[in-house]
Amino acid sequence: MATLNAKQVLSNLYGLMMEINYHRLDEEVLEELQQKSNRQVDKHLIKVKQLSAKLSSGKQRPLSKSTRPDSKT
Repeated sequence: MATLNAKQVLSNLYGLMMEINYHRLDEEVLEELQQKSNRQVDKHLIKVKQLSAKLSSGKQRPLSKSTRPDSKT
């Protein structure tokens, strides 16, 4: 059996979920999934948001004169 990449696996899973719920609109199913809380996913999203905020704040903050590597103090 050929090894599938992660995108293909997720695509196959999404397709299967839509087939299982074939009698419902895609929008209905997606809305229901978004309303349900998943602790593991929520925890991961919080970590991603925290890391993103940390990285963006580090990029936006200019180096002060005393913290520049070439400054002579």
